[in-house]
Amino acid sequence: MKTPFEGRLAGVPGARGAIRELVRSDRGYPGGADGADRDHHRAGAAGFPVDLYTQIGLVLMISLAAKNAILIVEFARQLTEEGMGTVEAAVEATRRRFRPILMTSIAFILGVVPLLTATGAGATSQQSLGTVVFGGMLASTLLAIPFVPVFFIAVRGVAGTAVEPAPGAAKRSQPQATRAG
Repeated sequence: MKTPFEGRLAGVPGARGAIRELVRSDRGYPGGADGADRDHHRAGAAGFPVDLYTQIGLVLMISLAAKNAILIVEFARQLTEEGMGTVEAAVEATRRRFRPILMTSIAFILGVVPLLTATGAGATSQQSLGTVVFGGMLASTLLAIPFVPVFFIAVRGVAGTAVEPAPGAAKRSQPQATRAG
């Protein structure tokens, strides 16, 4: 059986044999010293191959996780520009963006459940994509909310741009709900 590379390099002396040996040996599979599951090029945690659908799911999951982190960081940056200290701004940004991030993530996670439970033609590719996105977004949401503010504070401290609250800048009072009646 020819690999895609063997067909292109058939005219190069020795290339075909070298590629075949890499594909068939353990050296061709980083992290797979025992050579298990060679036909699937390193199966993922759920037993799905790391194929195009899995990679698309990873890109999708990473972009949505980055979007959630950007929401917190950008909001915290705006608060520091308004005179709030770095730590207070990070906590306040996380508090204010918690609900929208959680709602968006939960809606997205529940939206890929049909991919997880797919049957019929193309079910393997749908399950592969759904598993990556479902698990990745769940983990990302649970990890990003507590860690993004910590990283924001740490990076601002290392970069030397951390700010303390401006003197005389008291905490902004939140409007109190009044009871009618």
